[in-house]
Amino acid sequence: VSVDGDDVTISDDTTIENNDAMGADLTVANATVEDSTVSANGNGLAVDADNDVTVDNNTVSSHDGSAVDVAATTASVTDSNISDNADGVILDLSDGANSTVTLNELEDNGVGLTVVSGAEDLTVTGNNIQSTDTDIELNDGTAELDATLNYFGDNGPEADSAAGLDEGDGTIVYDPFLT
Repeated sequence: VSVDGDDVTISDDTTIENNDAMGADLTVANATVEDSTVSANGNGLAVDADNDVTVDNNTVSSHDGSAVDVAATTASVTDSNISDNADGVILDLSDGANSTVTLNELEDNGVGLTVVSGAEDLTVTGNNIQSTDTDIELNDGTAELDATLNYFGDNGPEADSAAGLDEGDGTIVYDPFLT
């Protein structure tokens, strides 16, 4: 599904699955994807928005590439099960202060969460992040990402370790974390 437009909403038990390339490719002003299933595509959701993106209460799984890839001013990724993907959530934001990644299950992804830009003041909390290779990857220069009060498995996260945190040149603050 490829959509160009102003305000786009995908909702109400919509299922997008078994596409070789992209599940949903949205180039819009504002986008909302809620209460839907996106699975077994080359990539899941790619959203390039001028303004705001909301991804809420979705199941996004089994993609060879990224599950949720958002380039926007702000984004809210909440209450979603994002699992078994090469990359779980990728965020490239111009306003991290008004953006959130909360209450998600980010499990069995190669990388759970990647922040390309917008890390300063981004809210990342209350998530279950247990990925295969890296839980959180920070690619936002020397930015500091507050990723406190997330669950990283029984032993918690460890910076620069396998299935831990990749801080790049920045800092990921993860303590206190949930046990």
